[in-house]
Amino acid sequence: MVTGFEIPMAKALAPLMGELVKNSKGGINNAFEKWKANGFAKKLAKKLITADKVKTIWSKDRENSLLSIYYPSKILDDSGLPQTVESLGDFSSGNFVIEGIVGQGKSIFIRYLYLQELAGNGSGTLPIFVELRTLTQKRDLMVHINDAIEKLDINSNIDVFDYLARSGKITLLLDGFDEVNTTLVSDAIERLEFISEKYNDLKIIITSRPSSEIQKSRLFKTVNLARLEDNDQRGFLKKLNLSREKIAEILSAISENSQDIAELITTPLMLTLLVMVYESEKEIPSEVPEFFSKLFTTVFTQHDKLKAGFVREHHSGISERKLQHLFEAFCFSVASAGMGRSLTSEKFNEAFEIAKKYSNGITCEEESFKKDIVKVSCLMLEDGYNMLTFLHKSISEYFAAAYVSRLSEGTAEKFYGRVLKSHLEWSEILRYLEKIDAYKFSKFHTLPSIESFFNSIELIEHSKANPAKILEKIFEFGNGDGMNIQFRTIDDFDSEDKYIQIGYHNFYGYETWHSEIQEIFINFLIIGIRLDIPTQLSEEEILSKGKKFLQVKYSGKKDEYHISLKDAIEIYGSENILMQIHYFEETLRTKLKAAKKLIHEEDSKEEIIDLIF
Repeated sequence: MVTGFEIPMAKALAPLMGELVKNSKGGINNAFEKWKANGFAKKLAKKLITADKVKTIWSKDRENSLLSIYYPSKILDDSGLPQTVESLGDFSSGNFVIEGIVGQGKSIFIRYLYLQELAGNGSGTLPIFVELRTLTQKRDLMVHINDAIEKLDINSNIDVFDYLARSGKITLLLDGFDEVNTTLVSDAIERLEFISEKYNDLKIIITSRPSSEIQKSRLFKTVNLARLEDNDQRGFLKKLNLSREKIAEILSAISENSQDIAELITTPLMLTLLVMVYESEKEIPSEVPEFFSKLFTTVFTQHDKLKAGFVREHHSGISERKLQHLFEAFCFSVASAGMGRSLTSEKFNEAFEIAKKYSNGITCEEESFKKDIVKVSCLMLEDGYNMLTFLHKSISEYFAAAYVSRLSEGTAEKFYGRVLKSHLEWSEILRYLEKIDAYKFSKFHTLPSIESFFNSIELIEHSKANPAKILEKIFEFGNGDGMNIQFRTIDDFDSEDKYIQIGYHNFYGYETWHSEIQEIFINFLIIGIRLDIPTQLSEEEILSKGKKFLQVKYSGKKDEYHISLKDAIEIYGSENILMQIHYFEETLRTKLKAAKKLIHEEDSKEEIIDLIF
């Protein structure tokens, strides 16, 4: 049934089409012949009602009315504040790219704008909706636009489009620029820019993930979809048709959970998955590793638990346990090759082949594995032409860590030894390993790195130390000469004469005993710098220091002043810097003590077994 939707749509479209017909002449007038038929607008409304039907991960097996499940999207304004957008009427003049990450609801948002426009709740234009993933070499953008116009029962051609575009009575809604075949991107942008410049009264709205080529066009302004905030959670959960009691349970569970879990649920998709885990487990795991472990089972068996005696068949033909182990090896292969969050089909195949090789004989076809991971579990999504993207970057990181946690001690020792010098690249995976592989992490990572550091560096009594000398020892460079503190004026600051501490140059990149230790040290050091070195300086104060401050000019940017950390210490002192170095040393010794205790406790268990047997 279309009751409640067809009538307002008919009322909205009929006057608009009447105006277009009235102002058309000659052959163009003939394009609207069907609209001249009595009652046709109502018939069109019934035909277009299919645009309101969508499937979601929450209800894979049935279609829902988009209008009934839609939770209002927000865009970030120029000041970075979220603003709710109800229709195209809320957009200012000009053409826009709506940018959002995977799972943020870009397609749902633009479809909602389309339906609002059809229902007469928008800017009063006729919306032309095109899914850009359907573009091909033979069927380019203009062919698809004409097809979309034809679906509105307007006999379209070049002249008809020209008339509609000049009238200012249509809006192009183009979904998924990131899904355009890479060979067609240049032509698509060229066509869009041509249309934009030729028809000043035509509005174009495009959705895309970050870093697509369309965002580089000077003719389109990029606006970002806002991520879900805490105060969005209740409203979004209502749209899942949950009871008030269930919503209260879930919100309570979220509020009692760790900050790490809260940081995951900033998109509609991730919040939906969290609810699915809660529905399955009757609780929200308190730690991210446990959440992801539960998630894998949930996404494969969420509906099956309600069906007595039913076990869902996987496309891959292997058990859920084996599939999880293969996925873990796949994620580790992706991390080892530095492939990132999004993979081309070629990279996916490359990682899959490596994963099969190191999965203890687990085998299946690549396409079947892909269907299980993309179509069944949605742990990865098709995201643009020839691209697959992990639902959340932490998913690939966690399951890569899970693979390492199952390695033998000898193999794990090799892994931890090799990542000692590349902590930044592996930092998130190591963070998970510290929790799920605590013994081997402590034995082969924490213990050797900190002991090596203290064996190489003899930190002296800091209250009497020269901080520049300490820096020289830790970073192996001359008195900190390469480390600069950056000062820059900031737009809209209370005085153009004020320069603010905005960065620290060359603090990274030096060879150290262990890059994690370097990172910990720098975090402490920056706290000390901000306490000892003024965070705001006037240009007069800067210039009074003579050649101590180096002025740096950037094309198109405000001027900066840099001062070496060594000079800054000589000018402003180092009391708090020394104190932070002391805290740094205490932190390392505490971590070392905890690691030794854990290793001793685990090794003692082995001694008990030896005594018994």
